Amino acid sequence: ENAILLLLLLLLLLLLLLLLLLLLLLLIIIIIIIIIIIIITIIIIIINILLLVLLLLLLLLLLLLIIIIIIIIIIKEDEKGGGGGGGGGGGGGGGGEEEEEEEEEEEEEEEEEEEEEEER
Repeated sequence: ENAILLLLLLLLLLLLLLLLLLLLLLLIIIIIIIIIIIIITIIIIIINILLLVLLLLLLLLLLLLIIIIIIIIIIKEDEKGGGGGGGGGGGGGGGGEEEEEEEEEEEEEEEEEEEEEEER
């Protein structure tokens, strides 16, 4: 009877050891899963930061592009408004004064038209 009791006790101890090993294995698996989740979270945070930096760079690029476009528009407007192309040479001979007066009248009309367009 003692031998049977000892065998049962040994069996019980073995079962307890097995249960402990299973619990330890489960604990290790849970710890590994938690570590994997933490690593994935860190990777996601890094990706989000990189995307945010990329978005900020794109916004700066867009702002720079808008500034360049505005500067180009201002330069084009200055070219349109400035000078008028330099006139057209004297007219040669006796009729030179009449042509100059006509050119001045045309320039005045063009300036008035430009002012009207700017007001609109």
